[in-house]
Amino acid sequence: MPRKKTREIKIRHLKCFGAIWEELSGHPGLAGYEITEAVIRVQERVRPTINNVEAVIERIRFSHATRKYKYPVILGREMIGQSVLAKMAGVSRQTIARWEELGFISRSDIGIPGEKYFVIEEVISQLGKLKGVK
Repeated sequence: MPRKKTREIKIRHLKCFGAIWEELSGHPGLAGYEITEAVIRVQERVRPTINNVEAVIERIRFSHATRKYKYPVILGREMIGQSVLAKMAGVSRQTIARWEELGFISRSDIGIPGEKYFVIEEVISQLGKLKGVK
């Protein structure tokens, strides 16, 4: 995960300094304290991404081509679960869950009722779309 840049803004440089100072000086938890300096910390919003998408796609393609894992075929499509996809991509199952949560990849609606699987070709296609987004 990339580091977020953090900036500090001293409130004395803000137009609303007087209102903030009044509220802080009247706060019962700060009774007996002298306000010498107050800052607001802001962090840069970093868009999540997958590091080295090309390598992940290549590992999935290689695992698929070498038939390293068994894939059930449903309606002519090879379906895989989260843990098998993680092994193929060389990442943890939690990473696959996070990618799914962030919308990088999605499961297919085809499959056994109540269970959703990933279609290998769709995952490769979805990850391929991320190459240009950085």
